[in-house]
Amino acid sequence: AWCHALRGDGAAVLEIAERNLDIVTRNDLTFPEHWVTVLYALGLAATGEVNRVQRQIEALHERGSALRTLVLNAIWLASAEASVLYHCGEHESAAELCIAVLERIDRYGIRVSESSTLRILANCKMAAGATAQAREHMERARSVAYARGARPDIAHADLALARLCASAR
Repeated sequence: AWCHALRGDGAAVLEIAERNLDIVTRNDLTFPEHWVTVLYALGLAATGEVNRVQRQIEALHERGSALRTLVLNAIWLASAEASVLYHCGEHESAAELCIAVLERIDRYGIRVSESSTLRILANCKMAAGATAQAREHMERARSVAYARGARPDIAHADLALARLCASAR
């Protein structure tokens, strides 16, 4: 669908959206409904029907579950981007992105990636020499992971806290 849209073939995108809508409707699926709306908007944009694009975007916002899914994906992707930035040595940019992700998590109440984002932020603070802040973020990451029952995240936080304690000696 994206390739058709880039080529300006809105009719092909609309056809793909129709097929997806049929699958979603027939199987009573709610999770992918936002993608169908996005496909429609993409197809309409490629055909130059701007007014219909606006209506599709409004329809997307009316669907709470679709919007929630989009926010969830945005949070997850931003957290992943922060991880990449951290591993590329761009600690300050990664920390700023982590803070923005955590603000979104608080605003929308969608707790996805919260403990891993806190761990990335803690690692950024540790790289900057702010050990007290790093420990605070890591302890919060552990507590969030514990509350969610996310044992791998608990183990990551425990290991990081152990390393922080060892480096303080």
